[in-house]
Amino acid sequence: MKLGSILLSPADCPVDMGAMISSTSFTRLENLISTAVAQGAILHCGGKRYNHPDYPSGTYFEPTLLTNVRSDMEIAQTELFAPIFLLMKAQTTDEAIELANSTIYGLGGSVFGYHNRDVQKCVRGIKAGMVAVNDFGSFYACSMPFGGVKSSGYGRFGGEEGLKALCNVKSICQEAPWARILGIKTQIPPKLQYPVSRHGWDVCKGVIGTGYSIGWAEWVASVAGLLKALLRSEPRAVNNPPVNKQS
Repeated sequence: MKLGSILLSPADCPVDMGAMISSTSFTRLENLISTAVAQGAILHCGGKRYNHPDYPSGTYFEPTLLTNVRSDMEIAQTELFAPIFLLMKAQTTDEAIELANSTIYGLGGSVFGYHNRDVQKCVRGIKAGMVAVNDFGSFYACSMPFGGVKSSGYGRFGGEEGLKALCNVKSICQEAPWARILGIKTQIPPKLQYPVSRHGWDVCKGVIGTGYSIGWAEWVASVAGLLKALLRSEPRAVNNPPVNKQS
């Protein structure tokens, strides 16, 4: 691959890859590569910074290919932001998904293959904010929601989901239109008005049960308990006459 400036190179001599934004990470990248090789990875090309003869002020890093990489190597668990390609072998589709999910990052991924069942298994199993099938980064061109999961961030921009991320959600609880037509008004149940009825806890328990019950049987039991608590009569207050004590 030919390195150079795409802006300064002549039209009849195109380049394949440009410079990096700075050389700040070069030492770190070289150390990661040498450590991986010491742990069993195979370096096929690249692996170090490149002093370009035509652009001595450019910050170039050689395109690098490493094979025999394992997921427990530091280089496989680090965001490189460099022209470094890591190749890790998987024997099965499940193992490939496990490798893809072995990092704390999950921005975007691509699945290449023509066995639809395995491809869809990867699409469902890979933990990433975006997945392209038999293409790379096609979600960029489609104006789809962009964003990641895990340590690759949260939230989305682009698409309807991106617009919703810029909005503040307001929850409003009021009578439904059909309830207003029937004259039904929201009010605190009498048994929960002060002074709270002795059956107030049973009313609260029934209200929560109707909203969070698991299964129809539990929901019916909660509704029955709520109605029972609301219909219970209150005991009459007993006014005992004052007692005069004489010494």
